[in-house]
This record gives sequence, C-alpha cells and structure tokens, in this order.
Amino acid sequence: MAAIVQREIDLKIDRVLYWTESTAVLRYISNDKARYHTIVANRIQVIREVSTPSRWHHVATKMNPADLPSRCVKTTSIFNNSIWFGGPHFLRKKESEWPKQIIARSMEEGDPEVKVSCASLRCEEPTVTDVLVTRISNWLTLRRVMAWVCLATKKFLKLIGRSTGEFEGIQRLTPKLLDESEAIIVKDVQRKVYSEEIEALSNGNVVARGSPLFKYSPMLTAKGVIRIGVDLLKLTCPMEQSTQWFYRKRRKSRF
Repeated sequence: MAAIVQREIDLKIDRVLYWTESTAVLRYISNDKARYHTIVANRIQVIREVSTPSRWHHVATKMNPADLPSRCVKTTSIFNNSIWFGGPHFLRKKESEWPKQIIARSMEEGDPEVKVSCASLRCEEPTVTDVLVTRISNWLTLRRVMAWVCLATKKFLKLIGRSTGEFEGIQRLTPKLLDESEAIIVKDVQRKVYSEEIEALSNGNVVARGSPLFKYSPMLTAKGVIRIGVDLLKLTCPMEQSTQWFYRKRRKSRF
C-alpha cells in the first residue's frame, strides 16, 4: 500500500515509517536467517523489497487505528475517535519522544511459521563382513565363506577387465585366499572399533594414551590390519606369523 501511495501522489516523500502491533511480524522482517513457510516467506520478501527492517516499529493495540473495526467499535464511536482520523497521538511529537521500542526481535522457539531444520544422518551401507557376521557364528566357516566371496570378486574383476590375475583354474580354496579373507574380515571389524587408532597409525603417529591398545605398542601392517608391536629387527619369521591382530571380544563370539 505504501508503494502505491508513493507512486500515485505528487508529493515528495523523504522517508516512510511502518507501524504494526504484531511483534511476530517484526521478528519475521528483522530475521534473515530463519526459513519460513511459503506464504509467509513470499510476503516477507515483498516487504523487504520496498522497505528496510529499521523502518518498522511497534504500536500498541490501543493506539492502532486499523484495529478499531476488529474490536466491534460502533460507527458513531469511530467518528468521534481521534485515533481513527489522526493516528496515535505520539506521532505529533518529536521522534525522540516516541515510545521506546523494547520488543525482542529474535525468533521464538517453536514458532509455527518457521520451518524446522532437519538434521541429515549418514547411514553406511552394510559391508559383506557385516552381513556374514550376523549369519555365521563359527570363525572357520566365516573365513571360508569370505574366501569364496574373495575368489568370486576376483573372477568378476577379471571378466570385466579390471584385473589381470589368473583365477579361472582355481576350483578350491588356497591358503593364500584363506589368509586374505581373514585379513579382510579383521580389517573391517577393526575399522569399526579402532577407527581413531587406525587413523593415527596411518599418519605415522602413535595411538593415544587413553586407547586400550596403547600398552601393546600397536603397528599397522601393509594390509591395513593392526597387530601387536614388535621389534622388526628381531623377527625370524613373517610378521603375520609372529604377531597377533586385535579384536574386541563380545560374549563368546570372536567379534
């Protein structure tokens, strides 16, 4: 309405001030961070296009002439009402004498016109190990099943040209496949339980003193498995045969 009046009259208007008795509207106009529902958001956008939040002020209900018809005031009373024709009496005074604006313009919690922010959760897809562990409780069986999965994966990669290994002639599980499947299972479980320790060891650091693995001087193998730390100069056999990997014991299951 203010924009229409300014466009239609021939008088020069230096400044326009806006008054409302709604403290909620003042909060909506002043806050540019909250996200509103579509109807409110569109109206706030129009208001901000023709005005600035600093030009909006609060007026008490009793001093708001626009509120008189909504209070069932008789027509004869309106005609005799000075507020209806002249507006609030303080507008005739100096701006320094206007009522102080003490309305809090911060958003209230639970405002129905404000969209609720939704937190996004990242859900990881279950790995092959997760699926097998929930179905197989025997370690030897789990190890053999995982070995068959590894063999099938290698053959598939060979088929699509992403691997150069020779697997067509393998019809039974080899010790190498069994060892590889064991490393995959252990590595997957360790990454869920000891993720901070793995990150520290991967960066060449030692694990934190508060870690349950600290007293064992853990080390990370080339396969990404955490094992008990040893003096490599004193090893007389491969590290995988002389050191133990870590796992979290839960009930009677190895995992």
